[in-house]
Amino acid sequence: MSYKIDTETPHLCLVCGKPNARISGYGYGSGIRVDTECPDCKAIGKITNMSPWYGTELPIDKLKAMFTLAGLTIVGEPLKLQNRYWHGDDKTYYHPWWFVRTAYGWIEIGWRKRVISIDWKHTTVRHVVTTDELTKGDDHVHAYSEAKAIEYLTELHRFAAGNTQG
Repeated sequence: MSYKIDTETPHLCLVCGKPNARISGYGYGSGIRVDTECPDCKAIGKITNMSPWYGTELPIDKLKAMFTLAGLTIVGEPLKLQNRYWHGDDKTYYHPWWFVRTAYGWIEIGWRKRVISIDWKHTTVRHVVTTDELTKGDDHVHAYSEAKAIEYLTELHRFAAGNTQG
């Protein structure tokens, strides 16, 4: 799964966390290149092409927009949760996750280190939402970008809407 690395977006250094590294070329998997250097801390091979939201909180307005674009109606206000992945002493990635109520039940969503974790075990839906090679099951998926998260949420909604008994 090779793809062109975005050279316009500021990329984040996995060492210092600053969003001003620029990279070019081709990547594989997570997009980490061993011949790139962070202009701030000079770390070699620790720059990623993940979303600019990497390592930050998923803002409520972006969360709501993602669900809207996927066709999922949010019932009530999303609830903030403690980060399900990063906890303990390292506060660098200690940003809250969200528990979002939909017509199908509750969806838990939030950034891990490099992926958005989407978990719908608290819904009635059981469906593998992608054939992409990544962490997935019939009640969860890891998305490597907001665009992929919207794609997976859209497929979840499409499947659920087509299988709702009424």
